Amino acid sequence: MSSTTTGWLIPVAGFIRIAALTLFVHDWVLTFKDEVDLIWRRRWTRATATFLIIRYLSLSILVLDAYVGVKTGINRQTCMRYGIVASSCSIVVLVLVQGVLQLRLYLMYNRDRKLMWINIVLYTIQIVVWLVVLNVLTRNEPQFSGGLRIPPYVMGSCYHIIDSERTAIGWLPSLIFELWMMLQAVYRVWREPKLRGPSILASLVRDSVLYFGMMVGILTASIVLYRINPVDPGYAASGLVTASAAIGGTRIIISMRYVLTVPTEDPTLATDNNTVHVLPRPIELQVVSNATDYQLSPDRTRYSQDCRRASTSITFTH
Repeated sequence: MSSTTTGWLIPVAGFIRIAALTLFVHDWVLTFKDEVDLIWRRRWTRATATFLIIRYLSLSILVLDAYVGVKTGINRQTCMRYGIVASSCSIVVLVLVQGVLQLRLYLMYNRDRKLMWINIVLYTIQIVVWLVVLNVLTRNEPQFSGGLRIPPYVMGSCYHIIDSERTAIGWLPSLIFELWMMLQAVYRVWREPKLRGPSILASLVRDSVLYFGMMVGILTASIVLYRINPVDPGYAASGLVTASAAIGGTRIIISMRYVLTVPTEDPTLATDNNTVHVLPRPIELQVVSNATDYQLSPDRTRYSQDCRRASTSITFTH
């Protein structure tokens, strides 16, 4: 490998980790008010825990990546630990985000259990492939800047030669799975004209399609970068995957929380374990004994009416 080629590839890859952190922080600033209002000030649930893990574990990884990208003189043992921790945490983030996306698909398809189990099987397969590839890659000790012909203007530590073919194979199942989920979302929108309208539910579905598309694009770019660049500054390309996954996952959770606070005349969005699904709007008509009004829920509209019957309650849907 020539010094010119190595010197050109390493700075380009090094900039990727800075770009990933910048992208994440930019989105964090844009959504921080929503995070405070819809996450921190609400009752803590599993959705809250998932959101916080995705957002702040991703932030920790990306900050660590950026630090390694500018700090020189990090020793071999520390670099080995960094590689294992960064890769493992990135997998945790992506697994959680894909779980959130699968939940969205499950609700979009009216709780189709057959489709749910198909997705779970494919989901498990990609995790197994990740673990196998990670185990193979961490067996090979990295060659650091002292063993590579790196120009003096290149900053950072933990640069090493990676098995680009195996690394690309490791990301390939994720790309296929994300593409599969994106096609499911697109198909649902295509089959349901009402999901192309201006309603809140339609906006949620379209957002899901966009997030799936973003993940497919980022994973494709990462695979290409791994294939063409044999010198990698500490798994730099994976930073883009971590940042985009965190952005998509946290925004979906925020949007699901937000829709519960907005009254709508369209189908009611009800909750069950912090999930959102479509139900017909219930109307409860309560006739109060010895009173002169009917109470119509949920609009709380009162109608004057002479009533002598015993108290009763009638519930119907439309």
